[in-house]
Amino acid sequence: MNYNMSYNYCALLLTSIIFILYLRKYKNVTLAKQNKTYRKMLLLHLMTIILGIVMYLLFAHASQGILVRIMLILCAFFFYVTHSIIPYLFACYSTALTSVAFSTRTSFLLKLPLVIPTLLILLSPWKGCLFYIDENCIFHRGPFMPVFHLVSLGYLCYACIYAHHFRHVLKLSKRVSLYGFVIFSVLPVIIQHIIPSLALSKYGISLCLLLIYLKIERPEESLDSTTGLFNQHAFLHACKLRLKTQTKFEIIFITLDYKSLNHQIFGSPYTKRILKMFASYLQQLSSMISIYHVTERTFALILPQKHSITVPAFLMQVKERLAEPFRYGVTDVFLNGIICYMQCPEDTDKLAYISSCIELLENKKTAYNNEIIYAKDLNLNFSERRTQVELALQRAIKCRTFEVYYQPIFSTKDQRIVSAEALLRLNDPILGFIPPDEFIPIAEETGMIIEIGDFVLHSVCQFIKENNLPQYDIQFIEINLSVIQCMQLNMAEYILQLTEEYGLSPSQINLEITETAASDSPKMLQINMNTLVNSAVTFSLDDYGTGYSNVAYIMELPFHMIKLDKSMVWSSFENSRASIAFESTVAMIQKLGMHIVAEGVETYDQADFLTSLGIEYLQGFYFAKPMPAKKFIQYLIAQQNPD
Repeated sequence: MNYNMSYNYCALLLTSIIFILYLRKYKNVTLAKQNKTYRKMLLLHLMTIILGIVMYLLFAHASQGILVRIMLILCAFFFYVTHSIIPYLFACYSTALTSVAFSTRTSFLLKLPLVIPTLLILLSPWKGCLFYIDENCIFHRGPFMPVFHLVSLGYLCYACIYAHHFRHVLKLSKRVSLYGFVIFSVLPVIIQHIIPSLALSKYGISLCLLLIYLKIERPEESLDSTTGLFNQHAFLHACKLRLKTQTKFEIIFITLDYKSLNHQIFGSPYTKRILKMFASYLQQLSSMISIYHVTERTFALILPQKHSITVPAFLMQVKERLAEPFRYGVTDVFLNGIICYMQCPEDTDKLAYISSCIELLENKKTAYNNEIIYAKDLNLNFSERRTQVELALQRAIKCRTFEVYYQPIFSTKDQRIVSAEALLRLNDPILGFIPPDEFIPIAEETGMIIEIGDFVLHSVCQFIKENNLPQYDIQFIEINLSVIQCMQLNMAEYILQLTEEYGLSPSQINLEITETAASDSPKMLQINMNTLVNSAVTFSLDDYGTGYSNVAYIMELPFHMIKLDKSMVWSSFENSRASIAFESTVAMIQKLGMHIVAEGVETYDQADFLTSLGIEYLQGFYFAKPMPAKKFIQYLIAQQNPD
């Protein structure tokens, strides 16, 4: 019979393209079970197509000798071997999508039907069960071919039933892709049975594999571009599937110390190279482990439900490797980190808590010394707390229940309180008092800081107007600006509009800006600052002396005051070297013609020493703690009438 091989050639081209793209995308990646199974299906289907084409070509020369006939029989033998395994692999693929680990008994039962096509294939060269070649060199299908197809159909039906059973786990797009595989596998076989010369079956399966590649595998969504490992999206998805199907699994988090990556010194290319080196080390540990690069500094390893790894020894092995240097060129790099072990669902059965564990490790304040910790010892309610704080912020914005406190600022020249810093406080009716260093970062990340900042500006302006603060010798109130506020195009216009609305002099407002705000939006900030400074609004650079203080900011931007962070002030009293650095910093700022506010003043000796250096303003608990508006007015009255 003359077959129309056009569809087979198209199938060969299509499958080859998919296979090459897949290999390129997953190059140097530790594949999960799902990906390995899909790769096997691609490879076997490619082999099936090639064997089918070779068989067709051999038929034209089958009468030329016994050798050609033997080659034809061998090709037919292996053709049906690969063909019989693909439906089984598809059934395995559907189970891998849910990350359910089968018992040995279940795995055996799933493989058991393969015995039937295996026996039929083995007997075919002698008994013609599936195929035989007659004396005229014509190829015939054997009488047991329907049995062969029934086994294949059974595996396909199993995959559909399994996908339907776990429909609460699998997305609709994945279920549709699995159902589509079955339809487009069976339909071409039916058509080919009706029109034998039309070889459609291989092309149909190629289309099915393309559908899975586009809708389920989607490697671009699952891979990290830096290391080639699976990313956070893939990690959380894998955890979600295992939790939903109540599959036990273990996670090992490895968070590297940011400083040990030397990003600030060598830059991004260096950091990426180091991360790739560490990823390569993890890939060499065990083929049983799925490895993910979930954040820039954190790797996650998922151990399957059944494995032969001795966890304590494995954790110690990773710890010992971290203690050894990684060679980068001629440089030895020590990657200090922290290793965290988690059991699911024993430690947690919630995906949010797993995410919280990553955040806790990323935000760890103590030194990274390659210690091994256990998730059961951590507070995994971090994510839940964050959600509660977000709701508290929404309530406070809606009901305007924030409260502005004021901390006095003392003038060493005038020997009295001349200013105050406005500080936001949140006392939620449900959560109680929430510290600013907890709710401010969340407000900035969620964008609520814009409404909160607007509330503070209005509250301070109203406070100055209602209490006529100049009568208490208060020259100005300091207001903190967030990074987002500094990036707004109309910031200067809005603040000047507010001062006019409340009938205030712009000089009564001093705006505090952190180094982060200055570095994130320097051009826009400079435009806004110049406009406001020309209208008599003054600016302070807050928290100077923390992190990597950039002297360029105080030289390029029109700051009126520099606020020395309390950590810098306190360290000057602890050792002589810090004291020398502190005094030099003070002298430099003074020579630049700027005023200085020293924060964190808590004792008379501190106040006396800072005054001796010529520092104009002091702020701290020695003078007063932050207080509500009414108490601040009472404090000012008491200062004016000490008797």
